[in-house]
Amino acid sequence: WNIVPRNVKGSSGQIAFAGEITASGALQIYWQVSWMCDHECTPERTLQMRFFPDDKSLLHFPSWGENHLVIQPKMIDIKNNKQSENFSYFPENKVRFILKDVINIPENFFKYREGFVIIPAVFRLSNLIASKECDAYHFSAAFIDINEISNVLPEQEDALSKLPVSCNSAPYDETFFVEAKIAESSSERIEVRSLPNIASDISAHLENGTIVLKVRTVDDNWVYIKAIPGDTPYSTDAKKPVVFGYLYKPIVIFLPVN
Repeated sequence: WNIVPRNVKGSSGQIAFAGEITASGALQIYWQVSWMCDHECTPERTLQMRFFPDDKSLLHFPSWGENHLVIQPKMIDIKNNKQSENFSYFPENKVRFILKDVINIPENFFKYREGFVIIPAVFRLSNLIASKECDAYHFSAAFIDINEISNVLPEQEDALSKLPVSCNSAPYDETFFVEAKIAESSSERIEVRSLPNIASDISAHLENGTIVLKVRTVDDNWVYIKAIPGDTPYSTDAKKPVVFGYLYKPIVIFLPVN
């Protein structure tokens, strides 16, 4: 394909490449959470895509040298070509259609709109843009279509470990401040249970304002989390061990981490 580099009008930190390409590699589809408020509310969840061309396909992408480094689009954020430049999300029905023949999609991916899938694919994209931010290049391109996609997902954690990701490696992670709902809880501290059962053992207590990472949603009442007791914006105790356990959602408030 013919690539014609040009400066993007009004954007001195960008270079655009005209043309399109069909490339093979790993396609990552993930849910990104955006909080539109600063207190308890329901976050917006949108589907985003990233593409990681394999080594053979990278030979057909533009590359150049800078500061003794070879710049290549090893990770490309994919924009939905029906959206404006500012909206890169994909409608759920479009993603469901793309994945319609994949047989082992994790149940929580669509049920609770969380996490990610990585799948081998042959991808067609256009209008590659390189944007320089903080002395590094970020790449994006427009979605055209998918020529071929595997009908079986590989082991997801193994596939993730092979992706060349450094900056913003986990945009799908969900972190929260947690607070106890005092009116519905017997304690101002938050109980972390060993099992998703209100009668199970308490494995740890979290103070109000502790930051937690949601690992996965268990059901409508329980969420599995990772936390360091005492880990708040104002106080971190590095000596305390990491805690994994279950929070009972009806008595916990989840607040956005800005």
